[in-house]
Amino acid sequence: RSDNVFQTCEIAETGANNQISVNVIEDTTGPPSCAVQDDGANQTSLTQIHITAQSSDPHSSIQGYWTRVGSSAGAGNFQDWVLHPANNVTNWDYTINGLAIPAGSIAFVTVVSQNIESADSPFAYTDGIRCGDTTPPGPVTVTDDGQFAPRNDSIHYINSTTEPDGGIFLWWSRVGTSAGLGNIQDWVSYNVHTLSFNNTITPISMPTGAWYYVTSVARNYGGQDTTGFSNGILSPLFPASYTVDAGLYFGGDVTSFAYDDANRFIILCDEFDANAIVRMVATSPVATGSQMYLLGQTSASRTDLLEILHVFNYDTNAWVSANARLTTIADSSFTLSVAGGVNPFVNNGNSQVSARFSAIPTADVSNIDGWTHSVDRFNWYIAP
Repeated sequence: RSDNVFQTCEIAETGANNQISVNVIEDTTGPPSCAVQDDGANQTSLTQIHITAQSSDPHSSIQGYWTRVGSSAGAGNFQDWVLHPANNVTNWDYTINGLAIPAGSIAFVTVVSQNIESADSPFAYTDGIRCGDTTPPGPVTVTDDGQFAPRNDSIHYINSTTEPDGGIFLWWSRVGTSAGLGNIQDWVSYNVHTLSFNNTITPISMPTGAWYYVTSVARNYGGQDTTGFSNGILSPLFPASYTVDAGLYFGGDVTSFAYDDANRFIILCDEFDANAIVRMVATSPVATGSQMYLLGQTSASRTDLLEILHVFNYDTNAWVSANARLTTIADSSFTLSVAGGVNPFVNNGNSQVSARFSAIPTADVSNIDGWTHSVDRFNWYIAP
């Protein structure tokens, strides 16, 4: 056969007793083309490079591939020419071993295919791959969602760094109650090679009453690390129960208070209901702290309703006005700091916290068929 392999015919095989003569023409030209690829822009190894090559010969067949490795296309200062047998292989997958590439160097592989007549193809070159790195990535910035987290079962953040002389091999992240700590979620590795990394760690448990920090590490292809920290975020405490003290319950449930979404808690009123009042209760995991914050989002079917937010002071056993404003038809959000800190507003006996929304018409509604007041979100935040 043309690939220098003899094929034995069985005695009973058709044509075995016939003499066949053919003219064999010597292939005097090499394979017309060759192509080669490495594994991208960066790699960690200094001792090996993986490549794939493609070549074929329409007049005969491939018997092997030559390779050399150097610091530029065609150079062989990392490894000179080596012939690798690959009989009749047109798609060649191979790892070149035994290299000693200086860290941070860009290595190029030159490949030449050879046919069974020992004629060579044109040279093919990889586009270069950086091997290892000698300097760490640039400063790592970790940006969370601000001062107030939207959830207490996950944390969202964005990492960013620079790497002018290489690439990012992977990212690491952990979550804790101080910068660098992993007492909430220990290290998780992410096989992400981009300089910017948008991520959410979930599920985790972040009770209110503490600052939560994300620590992230960027590792480059030289195994060098750079660490960054977020500046801390507070987690929300959601209402656990509610009571409608005035008006008619119209829709929603206790989960309506948790997040900004289309799931609203709605109270319906008419001329016989002078106002709408919903009271919300939760149990705080902490009874002390430096500050209590309230985050709410409400809407109404009228813009002339006076909306008042009260929090319950357990020291004086009285409701205290925390915010008053006119309602809007579209969702309107607010965040406020409760005067007096934390202690007066947390029950020392059972750590209960209470708040209520009241919506009172400021105009004559005797001829109005009905109106609604809605709460889309209400959360407590307690800083340590």
